[in-house]
Amino acid sequence: FLVYLFLIGIYGLITSRNTVKTLICLELILNSNNENLITFSDLFDSCQLRRDIFANFVIALAAAEAAIGIGWIGKSLLIKTKPTGC
Repeated sequence: FLVYLFLIGIYGLITSRNTVKTLICLELILNSNNENLITFSDLFDSCQLRRDIFANFVIALAAAEAAIGIGWIGKSLLIKTKPTGC
């Protein structure tokens, strides 16, 4: 399942021209990588602290990316709705 999620994200990242769609596809890629790290850290590593810290860092990065995307959307809506001149 996670491979399909990753491939959908890659396909959307390559083919999209919309900024919001690109950010969503990047979120899919990051989340699928996080899930893989957490899943396989339980199977192969007895000291999983490093992978968990890395996964939490990537989740924080994805949250910051989403906040930037929401800011871009708000800014573009503000520019479109601003009345033009006197």
